[in-house]
Amino acid sequence: MNKTVLIIEDDEDLVNLVKTSFELEGFKVYVSKDIKHALESLSKNKVDLLFADVVVQDGKTLDHINEFLELNPTLKIILTSGYYEFINRIRLSENTVFTIKPYDINKVLASAKALLSDK
Repeated sequence: MNKTVLIIEDDEDLVNLVKTSFELEGFKVYVSKDIKHALESLSKNKVDLLFADVVVQDGKTLDHINEFLELNPTLKIILTSGYYEFINRIRLSENTVFTIKPYDINKVLASAKALLSDK
């Protein structure tokens, strides 16, 4: 797969797992530990998929979804969280998937491929 993913995650172990898994599937991977650097990365790089923890060091990625989409209107998004209360707050579009931590990385990769497939 010739696609690019930006991972927003502040847990180093999860970053390593997700980054390696996406790379093994042929993705070019960018990593950011916070929203500020994620916005910078999105403004500088072509990104097809955003894989984002809902809560990171400098805030909630949910609060910045519109900013991400302004930088890239065709962006596909996978949100993840261990906080179950976010499930009810999230109104998912057809370009967004939500998964609960701990997640099955194979299901994450399958979701990514489904979001990015040319239907």
